[in-house]
Amino acid sequence: MNQLGECPLSLAILPQICHTISMNKTNFRLTDPDFIQALRDLPAFLLSTDADLDMAYDWVCEMSAPFANDLAAFDLFYDVYNESFDQAGN
Repeated sequence: MNQLGECPLSLAILPQICHTISMNKTNFRLTDPDFIQALRDLPAFLLSTDADLDMAYDWVCEMSAPFANDLAAFDLFYDVYNESFDQAGN
C-alpha cells in the first residue's frame, strides 16, 4: 500500500488473472487422461446403475477430480451423459 492506504495493484487486471487461471485449468482437465477415461466409462456406469446426473457427476469426480467450475469439462460431461441416455432409449 502507498502512503494514502491505496493498493498499488489495479483491480482492473484481476479479472484477466482469474480468466487466465481458469483457462489453464480448463485446458488441463480436457487433456487429463483420468477425466477422459472416466467419460469413456460413463455410459457403461450409467447403464449398470441407472444413475442420475448427480450420481454420475460424483462418480466421474471419484475417477478423476471435481470439475464443476470448469465449464468446458462440465459441458463435455453433460453431453456424454445425455448421449448415453439417448442411445439407451433407441
